[in-house]
Amino acid sequence: MPCARCSRQWIKPKSQRESIEALTRSSSEALFDTSRHFSEHVDAGLSKIKGIADQVSGGAIELSTLGETFGVAVDQFSRSNQALISSLDRIESSLESSTVRSDEQLAYYVNQAREIIDHSMMSQKTLLEELRRMKPGSKMLSCAVRGVMRLGRRHKVRLG
Repeated sequence: MPCARCSRQWIKPKSQRESIEALTRSSSEALFDTSRHFSEHVDAGLSKIKGIADQVSGGAIELSTLGETFGVAVDQFSRSNQALISSLDRIESSLESSTVRSDEQLAYYVNQAREIIDHSMMSQKTLLEELRRMKPGSKMLSCAVRGVMRLGRRHKVRLG
């Protein structure tokens, strides 16, 4: 009679002992087949897991390399940023000192111009006072007027 599960023929046992031996043999064969199938499935699963582990390991190595590269880039950026800040500080300090010098020079030039204008005004005042003291029609007055007229023409100033 055939077995429903494995389609093997059952031999009619002659005795109970032969029946147990036949049952043991068929159980042993079934366990062996099951063990072989289980082993094949486990091996296939282990191969898949090993492939996945290799991919994860490769990805971890790539991620680690990327992290290191990013860290180096951040360090380089930080160094260049510090160098830029240092340069900008030097430029700022140079501009401040230049501005101070320019302000000092401007103040000096303004003071010089003020002194020149004051001196010119005093000279003109003194000259006018001298001209007022001269008698109308005197030779000295007409000579002084001609000199002033010549100066005016030379400097293109209209007098009177």
